[in-house]
Amino acid sequence: MDISKIDPNFKIEAANETDVQYFNYDEAPISIHGLYDPYGTGKLWRMPEEYKDNEALNPGMRQLLHNTVGGRLRFATDSPYLALMVELSELTPSVMMAVSGHSGLDVYTAKRGSSRFQYIKTVVPAQFMEDKDRFFTSSVHFNLFDHYDQHEVMINLPQFNGVNKIMVGIKKGCSLFPAAPYQYEKPILFYGDSITHGGNASRPGNNYPNHISRWLNADFINLGFTGNAMGEPEVADFIGSLDVSVIVTNLELRNYDLEEFRAKHYPFYARLRKHHPDVPILIMSRAGFPRLRKYEPKQRDFVMTNRIIMETCVRAWQEGDENLYYLDGAGMFGDDDQDACTVDHTHPNDLGFYRMAQHLRPILYSILEDIK
Repeated sequence: MDISKIDPNFKIEAANETDVQYFNYDEAPISIHGLYDPYGTGKLWRMPEEYKDNEALNPGMRQLLHNTVGGRLRFATDSPYLALMVELSELTPSVMMAVSGHSGLDVYTAKRGSSRFQYIKTVVPAQFMEDKDRFFTSSVHFNLFDHYDQHEVMINLPQFNGVNKIMVGIKKGCSLFPAAPYQYEKPILFYGDSITHGGNASRPGNNYPNHISRWLNADFINLGFTGNAMGEPEVADFIGSLDVSVIVTNLELRNYDLEEFRAKHYPFYARLRKHHPDVPILIMSRAGFPRLRKYEPKQRDFVMTNRIIMETCVRAWQEGDENLYYLDGAGMFGDDDQDACTVDHTHPNDLGFYRMAQHLRPILYSILEDIK
């Protein structure tokens, strides 16, 4: 059954404007954020392509390097509409996530010069069954949502897919302008597991780093690797090569063996600190269910993994690190309806991500203001 034949609000329409001029994603004044050197590499990847063949990294992580989670295109325009032409890297169907969550691009706009972004539309293929479905178009008319003559535009790229190419279209005779700068231009870096990666947000803008970015008007990088945030030294070295404002880590979910986790958690922190002696580091523990005390996923002991995280923090504080912060994830889902915050007792839904972001917001704001 095609639900769009019953309710036309579910219909996905291709771009049908005829007076469009298109620009490639790397043409000025469009700016690209959250990805590794897209202008130099010509690719929308989060890490250099050579890491794909680096056997020191776990195989799963190497397969996820091209996922564009955290990637954004930003610009301003006086066009009354926006048209997009997109080529995804692959078809990545998921049992647990909608197409909008793993392969969708969502569009936010604000009045030009403002950072008060409003969600407008999620762009996805009309079908998701054959290879040709990787290529699709879509458009959005701004006057359906506001009455501004000029707009700031932000396009969030897919979380669990890659983008080979994206073209931005505006009305002929109209112009593109540089985006208004972030208030905090040096990015926050998030490194973690499937929750950081965005599973199971319904669309990219609902992942918790994206909420934080919009609320604080801060740039960010998302190094979330679902099932594969293992804390390898090579990842610490890569993070060490980046100019970032704050580092947020969450490595608890994927590590099953407690002694292995203990053996590498402090060394990973220490390696980060060696590269970034003055950058604030916030170590999070898993967002959990304090009210469901009897529930523990098979093969995991989150009481002990949280204790290991605390051991790292206490040791670092005793060694004099005054720029290390610890956040217990047990309270992130709030006091009411904790069970409504995930899809499977582990991966947050949109409500869970929103509550995580609310919990993190004042902490990261305080850190950013202290270092401004």
